[in-house]
Amino acid sequence: HKGEGNRAFQEKRFEDAVASFSRAAALEPKNWVFFSNRSAAYAELGRYDDALDDAKETIRLNCEWTKGYVRLAIQSCSTIACSFRIRSSWRGCKSK
Repeated sequence: HKGEGNRAFQEKRFEDAVASFSRAAALEPKNWVFFSNRSAAYAELGRYDDALDDAKETIRLNCEWTKGYVRLAIQSCSTIACSFRIRSSWRGCKSK
């Protein structure tokens, strides 16, 4: 499903990408890459709340994976609270 999602994303078929990454996440719910990729697809569709939720899930599943913070920053930085959200998530990772 990940390969299908990646292909759909590259072809700008973002709805298909979301569906593929969702199937992959259902099969492997602890694989943060699926949530990260789906976050990017949601963002391309303008579904920013869903993209932000998946970015947060990416970090929850693997707080040491930098790309999760990149996804979070992209979805959060339209607000003044951007740096606070990123620092807050990083602090949560360090306290585990």
